[in-house]
Amino acid sequence: MSSPAIKLAPERHAQIKAISAALNHQTLSETIAHFVNTEIEKGTIPPGIEGVNIRPDDDGLRIGFDEAPTVTFSDEAVADLASTLRDFTDAEKRAEKLVNMQHNYQIEKKGNGVKLTIPFTGKVTKSFPRDLARDLADLLTT
Repeated sequence: MSSPAIKLAPERHAQIKAISAALNHQTLSETIAHFVNTEIEKGTIPPGIEGVNIRPDDDGLRIGFDEAPTVTFSDEAVADLASTLRDFTDAEKRAEKLVNMQHNYQIEKKGNGVKLTIPFTGKVTKSFPRDLARDLADLLTT
């Protein structure tokens, strides 16, 4: 996946920064995530994250990244993963890493984001900025 850049007029950039400050968002990315999530709630676009595959399974959810095979997570493991994702997106939390052998994932705080590996043995890794990691947690619990 590419790292796109958005070109904005300086006046529009100033407006988005003002909206970000008014909404108490820490980054412009989080403000744009707010706009995207508002449109998802309205039904303009469906929920989902490009490159993240989530499917129901008899035993819980199957989760995969990009073209890699999906991994089955029990309902308990999904709830634990979602909770841990939310915890790791806390801007005040210091950098750390967690290997959860019981629920088969590894998570690591990386700069302003989170790196998630499933299964924990290191088969598939995907990094998410903080706001997108929170969106992933929401997707897992809806």
